[in-house]
Amino acid sequence: MLPRSPGNPFYKKLPAPSTNYSVITLNYDLVLESYVQYIEQNYPRRQDNKEEKLQFHLGPNPAGVRTRQVSLAKLHGSVDTGVVVPPTWNKALNQDLHSSWQLAFRLLAEANHIRIIGYSLPIADAYVKYLLKAAVIRAPHLKSIDVLCLDNSGEVRERYEQFVKFDNFRFRSDSVVDYLRRNHRMHIPTDYVPYESQLSMDKLESAHDEFFAP
Repeated sequence: MLPRSPGNPFYKKLPAPSTNYSVITLNYDLVLESYVQYIEQNYPRRQDNKEEKLQFHLGPNPAGVRTRQVSLAKLHGSVDTGVVVPPTWNKALNQDLHSSWQLAFRLLAEANHIRIIGYSLPIADAYVKYLLKAAVIRAPHLKSIDVLCLDNSGEVRERYEQFVKFDNFRFRSDSVVDYLRRNHRMHIPTDYVPYESQLSMDKLESAHDEFFAP
């Protein structure tokens, strides 16, 4: 993470307004929420003399502040709500997670591109499989499905190839850490000078395509 200089504040570049991202996660932690909070506190973005904020949750906006909403569905609950359901539990019995699963279904059904990062599609996880299958069937605008998961034995790729019946499907066996490092390198300027630079997040698509390129 780049440091912030109070005397020379950084600014951030967000993706084009026509590009919308959503996140569906099986993790309970607050890593994503904490990261967004840190960015907003340390990297103000200004456009046309108005500040634009990146947020995960809906809420009232301060005067003159634009909000870029990112939908976040946490299928196993979240530590900040006290609702945490282990993956082996029957999620159908937990009504507290019903809205998260409904949101996840809607996001998948409305998606143009689905990217699955670090999920091995375990045989026993029938609920997530059903969610993916049911949503994709209802996704009229879906253009691609990309899966990134470290797979030394080839078993994960085989499971996905048997499960995903979609023409524009790509699988890459690689480390999620390497994927994030590629994104990091794409978004840090080559002429970076501490306290005199910017935090850029507008190259996510090019970084992703470069990583998945043959």
